[in-house]
Amino acid sequence: MKRANALIVAGEGESDKIAAALREQTGLVAETVTAARVDEAVAAMASRSFGTVFCDLVLPDGSVLDLLPHLGAIPCVVMGQASAAGAMAEALSMGAYDYIVKDTECDYLALLPITLSNVLKIRDWQTKSALVRADGVGLPEAYDVGDSDTLGMWLIGGLVRNQLKGSWSVRGEQGTEHTVRFKRI
Repeated sequence: MKRANALIVAGEGESDKIAAALREQTGLVAETVTAARVDEAVAAMASRSFGTVFCDLVLPDGSVLDLLPHLGAIPCVVMGQASAAGAMAEALSMGAYDYIVKDTECDYLALLPITLSNVLKIRDWQTKSALVRADGVGLPEAYDVGDSDTLGMWLIGGLVRNQLKGSWSVRGEQGTEHTVRFKRI
């Protein structure tokens, strides 16, 4: 399975523990990015692509329910207390892939590897992806698709996000590679 970036949306100290557990316990995470609020998570997703999101149920500026509509085809694992089972069920009905019940001893961190592996398998089964490669010179090193003001990039981004409710990533080393991922219908 290909390594992917993970976005962790949780309190600062807890985000660091989750990030460390994902990096150390799995070979599936390339890079972890942390955010503490819904708006920070949305901004992070606008600037890079993620293979999965781990998000606390309750956040300072809302909840995972506010973040889910922004995820498109990015799988989300909801983390919360056992007493919030109803809210976790609602998140699952809105498209979250799985949930983890957090405990005060942080034993839930040991569940991250198997949960991530299962979520990525489900994502691959439930999503469709298209890959387009060109063998040209590639993109400039500092090029950011999210900041591009060209009509072509704007159209592709708009179609993927608004029509397909999916995600789009671009790599520019040794040619250009565009990957579009969206949920199967």
